[in-house]
Amino acid sequence: MKFLKISFLLFLLFGIANIIAAQSNVITGKVTDQATGDSLNGVTVLAEKNKGVTTKQDGSYSIKIGKGVTTLTFSYIGYISQLITIDGKKEINVALVMAPKDQSEVVVIGYGTRKKNQMTGAFSRLSTDEYSGEVPVSRADDVLKGKLAGVNILTTDAQVGAAPTIQIRGATSVTAGTNPLLVIDGYPSPTDLSALDMNDIESITVLKDAASCAIYGSRGGNGVILITTKSGKVGQSKNRINISTGSKNILRKIKIPMLSDWKAYVAADNNGVIPAVITQAEAFDARTDPQDYLYRTANFTNIQMSSSGGSSGFKYYLSGNYLADGGVMLGNGYKRGGLKVNVTGKIKPNITVDFGMTPSMTQFFDVPISVQEVIRLSPSWMPVYHNATTSAATGMPIGSVANVRDFSRVNPNYTGVDISQGTGNGPLSQLTGTTDKTTSIKNITNLSVKIDISKSLSFKSSGGFLFSESTRDFFQKSWAQAQAAIDGDVYARSTSKAILTKQRMLDVSNENILTFKKIINKHDIEVLAGFSTQYTKTSRFSAQAGNFATDNVPTLNAGVAQSLTSTEEAEALVSYLARFNYSYANKYLFSISTRSDGSSRFAAGNRYASFPSASIGWKVSEEKFFPKNNFLTEMKIRGSYGATGNKNIGNYRYYANVSPTFTSLGSTILPSTGLTSFSNPNLKWERTFSRNMGADLSFFRGKLNVVVDYYNSVTDRLLLNLPIPSSTGFTTYTINQGKVRNRGFEVEISAPIINRKGFKWDISANGYTNTNKLLDFGGTDQLINQGDLKRVNFYLTKVGSPLVQYYGYQATESVILRNTPNSPTDYWPIGTKPLHTFVKDQNGDGIIDDNDRVVLGNPYPKFNWGFTNNFRHKSFDFSFTLQGSHGAKVFNIDPYYFEYQSTTVGNSAYRNNDLYTPEQQKSVRIKPQTDFNIQDASFIAIRNLNIGYGFSSKVTKKLGLTNLRLYASSANLWYHFADSYTSYNPEADNGFTNDPLRKGYQRGSAPLSRTITFGVNVEF
Repeated sequence: MKFLKISFLLFLLFGIANIIAAQSNVITGKVTDQATGDSLNGVTVLAEKNKGVTTKQDGSYSIKIGKGVTTLTFSYIGYISQLITIDGKKEINVALVMAPKDQSEVVVIGYGTRKKNQMTGAFSRLSTDEYSGEVPVSRADDVLKGKLAGVNILTTDAQVGAAPTIQIRGATSVTAGTNPLLVIDGYPSPTDLSALDMNDIESITVLKDAASCAIYGSRGGNGVILITTKSGKVGQSKNRINISTGSKNILRKIKIPMLSDWKAYVAADNNGVIPAVITQAEAFDARTDPQDYLYRTANFTNIQMSSSGGSSGFKYYLSGNYLADGGVMLGNGYKRGGLKVNVTGKIKPNITVDFGMTPSMTQFFDVPISVQEVIRLSPSWMPVYHNATTSAATGMPIGSVANVRDFSRVNPNYTGVDISQGTGNGPLSQLTGTTDKTTSIKNITNLSVKIDISKSLSFKSSGGFLFSESTRDFFQKSWAQAQAAIDGDVYARSTSKAILTKQRMLDVSNENILTFKKIINKHDIEVLAGFSTQYTKTSRFSAQAGNFATDNVPTLNAGVAQSLTSTEEAEALVSYLARFNYSYANKYLFSISTRSDGSSRFAAGNRYASFPSASIGWKVSEEKFFPKNNFLTEMKIRGSYGATGNKNIGNYRYYANVSPTFTSLGSTILPSTGLTSFSNPNLKWERTFSRNMGADLSFFRGKLNVVVDYYNSVTDRLLLNLPIPSSTGFTTYTINQGKVRNRGFEVEISAPIINRKGFKWDISANGYTNTNKLLDFGGTDQLINQGDLKRVNFYLTKVGSPLVQYYGYQATESVILRNTPNSPTDYWPIGTKPLHTFVKDQNGDGIIDDNDRVVLGNPYPKFNWGFTNNFRHKSFDFSFTLQGSHGAKVFNIDPYYFEYQSTTVGNSAYRNNDLYTPEQQKSVRIKPQTDFNIQDASFIAIRNLNIGYGFSSKVTKKLGLTNLRLYASSANLWYHFADSYTSYNPEADNGFTNDPLRKGYQRGSAPLSRTITFGVNVEF
């Protein structure tokens, strides 16, 4: 119903939009590429009075002109514009000349734009022309994968709708977060890209070094992503409909041990003796693979409609989108509906008003149980649903969901050998009996007024407004709780649970920018000065109830209230900024900028800080001495140095925080407050000082373009939660201390290899490295962090090493010494359960202790790369993107759980501890403490592949259309995992997602999926 409403609204808007324009005389013609003769689609043909049209797919156009019009202007991105005199002609054919690439491109930067050939900072850019809206994705972030050097997009949670982790040039912080600043149409947004449809985006620019980011001051320390959405163009209105639909499946299944595998293992190592629990389980052996019901074929549908156009005084872009994306995991799903409005109007010749609005609503269905729990709680001998055999043994109805507790003493009807090893529910009960839905409503509104005071001086005042509200509805039925008892009893009803959580955010900003631009002979000058404010208020509410009288009424009032919390917080930021750009003869380039920020997150004495930067560039190829040949045709070298900041530590951290509690006064219990943290009025911003050296090279007159960068950034005054003695009443204390360095190389290559006789082939590639090193850690040489409390593992943070490393024992599976207590001293037997292994005595003292722990790797890749090919032959187009990551390690706990699954009847069945002396038994270690769980996270993947066919103008004309294209697309069509990797997603990092010092822990991550999509693009 919502989709129908959106559709009706959009078509109504299209109808209104098409009532623009009408002239008299008609001129027709065709526009082509002068070098190749190919037709150019989308060329703007503009009459003197700023009324125009765009060319069709075959390059043809037809324009009505009024009396007195004597010229037509033909303009196209990447080509030199032409002004043609009409002279009474009824047909005008034009051949446009391609402009040098860096001369024609304009790059969006902080608070303005700049020609690409005048840029002195490090940036990467992805424009509409490079992805052409032909990649159907659920989230705009997905299209960036493998496209930009230094920008690492990690699918840390592969559930549909989940936001990826974006990191630019490595991790620069420990406590204050590593997410880049997101700026949408000039508005610094405190949220992510979930509200945007990829078809509404014009370009994405990523600012990477301090020279580019310092203009954003305290928020630019992790890089900046600038999103520019589409706007109307002068000319005849364009209406577009993009529809894509398809299905998805998991990329790989993993091997789940069957009961027969465990039986063979026990028999071989237990003198052929088979315990009763295995014999009992064999009577029920269903050879169940939980992956068969946990994963499914899911559907994907995306519909986007837009209308755009306008004249010199008014331009508009209107769009609406609807997305329904089913996850491959049972229970996962994502829906989004939204609108996009961009309007530009001239109140007077020198006053321009821009208005933009992006309302959206999303629904995210989270899976209530992790993958490893599903597999662990689904022993292979137990069927998914009770069959005749298990029903007779357990008394449960045939066809009902089978749970491990049915085969235990908790079930009075079961008289066989207890093989359940617990009283828990099976995963299917938990999955089907639990709903976890988050609904988010969001609206971003922008309004700006630009006044051209003179030809050189302009003033722009803009306001941004974001309203966001998310509601989480969680309900768990009585029979769905992990440890629920038999259906219907009192305990089972008490385990029903409902949670209602609401979070509301209101963010308001105002920016006022005065800009002076002037070219005096060979001097190109731009001066910018501004003032901005931003205010953010966030409120949260959460309530929980349980012990529902019935599972059929999930509202909180139907249960017994258990908890209620409510919080509210606010933040304010005041900023002053300035920038000076200078170019002499388009040869010598210079830029300086500074920003001073004042934030309420810090005490009055440390509230303000400044973030300056400077950069220079030299276009060597413009010098007279530069050789004029066809090999190296353009060369620019550049360098920058500057400072940025990071303030993402949350609000009120410099205060001593308190929280509600209770206290006793005599025999009376009274509400009170208790201290939860120490105060620290000396807290300041983190600072990142960054140096960048780069070169922009063009070979063979633009046939090969190369951008190379080397950077070295140091973040000091780290905002650390420093461990302190628990005798203080707390475990951490937030301070400014510590220093971390990131440095690396980046290269981006683009090459329009062939462009002739209707065939085009261009490639783009990028590769980058990043190494980080902890230079100081608050006066402490090292910190050993414990990971999972139950399956204990450790992480090492050490000065002189990467920020985090895996730390533990070296294990071996190659020596089995179960029956030889007097084993060689090189390796020692550590326990005898299947979950234990043997570890190396590193110092040779004959004792396995903490001194035998060593570094086992780290989660940071040594090299990342991406490679994109685009082909077009007449009406056919074909493209694909390869992406690779190499050298990273992941702490994958899944094998531990999967191995445990095969021992559901094994732990109590097989004990050989008596083979070892009591002294040896003191040395027991489990596999999570060893490198058994450290796996190679390297991969190579075809991220997307697209094949399309655009119909000729003869066909589209008969259909009353301008363009018609059909296409097929695939995401993750092929994915190569490292040999040692045994789970679903090597990029997953879902154990301690908010703790950089325990990075890379993977437990029950959602699987990657392969999507096959078919779509149609229509324009009329």
